[in-house]
Amino acid sequence: MSERLRLAAFAFGLAALVGALASYAVFRNEHAAAQARLDKSLATATNLVDQRLREGIAFLTATRSFFETQPAIPARPTFATFVRGLGVDGPRSGLQGIGFARIVPQGSEAKILAGMARDYGPDQKIWPQSRESLRTAIVLLEPDDDRNRAAIGFDMYSEAVRRQAMDAATAQRRPIASGKVHLVQDSRRSNPS
Repeated sequence: MSERLRLAAFAFGLAALVGALASYAVFRNEHAAAQARLDKSLATATNLVDQRLREGIAFLTATRSFFETQPAIPARPTFATFVRGLGVDGPRSGLQGIGFARIVPQGSEAKILAGMARDYGPDQKIWPQSRESLRTAIVLLEPDDDRNRAAIGFDMYSEAVRRQAMDAATAQRRPIASGKVHLVQDSRRSNPS
């Protein structure tokens, strides 16, 4: 091989190596920039979820305080005024609504049916049937719309995932998130009973 050919091959190899190194450097920089964007997006999402959880706990704490100041379970208009003041139905709350479920021993449901009839009409019932010793029927839920009305009377204690969260919250005397549940508002609208 002539000296000229060797020099050309060396120059070609050197150019290829420089090109490969430059491509690798561009790839690493783009990868680092993409990773930085991803990290920033994840931090933003984490902060948003944390903020929403804190707001939800603040709503629950305020609602508990509201009920503790009432001499009896308030009528729906009083509760509706309170919830409107919280801004639960605002675009940033992230909540479908906020409500109250009354705990009653199995067989004593008549105590809460009268209040449900007063607030939502005479055709109210506690559902579904349950063999649990306690019932926790949703008796107030705001904002008052068709979707939330579908949940009135639902016995949350009849469902295992909700029951486990309620038992833990009662034992620990603090808010506890449940596992994944299906909103009864969705199932009642698509499958009315």
